[in-house]
Amino acid sequence: MPVNSLAKALVHAGADVEVVTLDERDGVTFAGLDAGFNVAPESFIYGALVPIVLARAVDAEPSRTYTVAGNINEGDDLWGQEVPLPELAEGDILALLLVGAYGHSMHLDHCLRPPTATVAFAERV
Repeated sequence: MPVNSLAKALVHAGADVEVVTLDERDGVTFAGLDAGFNVAPESFIYGALVPIVLARAVDAEPSRTYTVAGNINEGDDLWGQEVPLPELAEGDILALLLVGAYGHSMHLDHCLRPPTATVAFAERV
């Protein structure tokens, strides 16, 4: 995805999340994030596909696939399965595009996870 496409998508809605763990189980590589479906439940509630990009290498070619999981520790807390991405490392920032448009109104108070902060740039709209 070209950098300006990423910027345009994030203007509409998006979330930046950190990769906090990488784990391989039964041939599947999991990237665990510091945010779960309570933050932006569009994929959990509606089954919406969430475009995911590695913020430090937006234009890089994918090198493998990942199952991108949230921090709620429930089976449905998945941002994506078999997501093609460049090689990830713990501490990387992923941009989850096209989520969070409703901000706090869709936050789920689940597992005592707090809502995320909302940042708006009125002069850019």
